[in-house]
Amino acid sequence: MGFTDDDTYGINAREHNLISPGELSIIKIKLGKSHRKESDWTVIKDILYARNVICMEPVSPDSRLKAKDHILCENDVLFVFTNTKEACAYIQELNARHLAPGRVFQIGSIPFMQAAATADHYRMNLYIDMKSDGRERFMVYYPGEKEIRAVLLARI
Repeated sequence: MGFTDDDTYGINAREHNLISPGELSIIKIKLGKSHRKESDWTVIKDILYARNVICMEPVSPDSRLKAKDHILCENDVLFVFTNTKEACAYIQELNARHLAPGRVFQIGSIPFMQAAATADHYRMNLYIDMKSDGRERFMVYYPGEKEIRAVLLARI
C-alpha cells in the first residue's frame, strides 16, 4: 500500500509512519460492518499497532482542553487521529463548539501503542478518529479491558 504526502498540512506520511490511505480504507470497511468478526479486529489492531497516530495539544491549555503526554484531552477523554484530515476536522469542530476559537494546536505523531500506554496510565478512554456528528463509527480504546471497540455516538 502506497503512501502519499499530505501537502495540505505539510506532513510526510512515510516519514511519520502514518496509516496509509489503503490501510485507512481497510479500517473503514471493517468498521462499517454491522457485525465484526475477531479476524476483522485482528486486521484493525495489526494496522494500528504497527503505525503512528496523529496527536495534538493546545499551545495554551485550559480547564476544558489540555494534553496528557502530548495527546489532546477533553472532558477526561484522550483523542488521537489516523490522518490529518480527521485531526483538522476535529479542531474545526472544537472551534464550532466555541471550545477553541482561534486556538493554536501543536500537531505531531506518536506510535499507537504509546497512545494506548498513556490511556492505561491515566485510566482514560482513547478515542480514535472521533466524530461527534453521530453519522460514522469510530474506535475507542478502553484501558481497563485493553480493548478496542467500534462506537457510534447518539445525538441527544
